[in-house]
Amino acid sequence: MAKILGLPSVKHTVRPIAAYGIKATDVLYQDTQGTTVLTLRLASADQFAMWKSVTGIKIRPFPALGGDAFQYEDIRTVCAKSGGSAVCVTPDILNKAKPASDAQLAELVKAAF
Repeated sequence: MAKILGLPSVKHTVRPIAAYGIKATDVLYQDTQGTTVLTLRLASADQFAMWKSVTGIKIRPFPALGGDAFQYEDIRTVCAKSGGSAVCVTPDILNKAKPASDAQLAELVKAAF
């Protein structure tokens, strides 16, 4: 993750999620100063359909990952599924100093599978 983000190192915190019909694991990645740089959500493939059906948020296809991959426009979250797994990567949109590019988000999703 650090290499993809161009950081010297990252630390992470794992948080299980079980609420509102969601069963997933969030992995929060922070830089050496403790600033969150991205959140990775890992779940089973059946959660992917729920993520894609969220109303009130604009989504668009994310061709860099092909298939059904999509991106929430406003928060730049990228979600994809592969086999029995689904992944969403959400960059910290408040981190203006070093924002993650779409290419980096695609690589982060691929690395999570």
